[in-house]
Amino acid sequence: MTKNLNNKLISQLSPFLPEKSAEQVVDWLIEYKVHLKIAKPRKSKLGDYRPPFNGKGHRISVNGDLNPYAFLVTFTHEVAHLITYNEYQRKVKPHGREWKGNYGHLMVKHLKKEVFPTDLEQALTIHLRNPAASSCVDPNLIKVLRAYDSPQKKAIGLVTVDEIKEEGYFQFPNDRRLFKKGRLMRSRYQCLEVNSGKQFAVNKMAEVFKVEIKDNLNFK
Repeated sequence: MTKNLNNKLISQLSPFLPEKSAEQVVDWLIEYKVHLKIAKPRKSKLGDYRPPFNGKGHRISVNGDLNPYAFLVTFTHEVAHLITYNEYQRKVKPHGREWKGNYGHLMVKHLKKEVFPTDLEQALTIHLRNPAASSCVDPNLIKVLRAYDSPQKKAIGLVTVDEIKEEGYFQFPNDRRLFKKGRLMRSRYQCLEVNSGKQFAVNKMAEVFKVEIKDNLNFK
């Protein structure tokens, strides 16, 4: 029964994952009794973890539009949250040394199996020296990960907010609102939504469309 379940899950998840990684992912899903949701693309996050609550078990979601390597890195990030929660509940910082230790231990399993291509393996090795709260705020890692996006996704012409010039304009995919890039605050830019005048903190590695607009236009 367990073997049949493993094979079924491996078959379902293989299209989202690099070769040689599906078996390990499924092992974690079964070991920790995780409900995994393949989510629609989200602007603010690539994935998330939710602990058991109100009769529901561990839940992890990962954006379904990620390339296989980005999907695996994001999933592993969330499994590290799960393990840290099992060990400490809410007694430690979400991305403190306990989480970093678990995340590094899990990623080493992938590295030992040579799941990643050489350039990405090198970027991950550097990333693991002090992993950030999210892989999507590590500019070097995200740059290498984006190189493995599908030709269709590359053709869309997305750039990161970090690549937009100062006081330049941009829009999110499937969002008609126009934003003006402001000053950097750690890993996020303070950005103005020009029609409402509201300020938003936008992750510097968020993918957006660059919009060419003359600064002297009046949006009021």
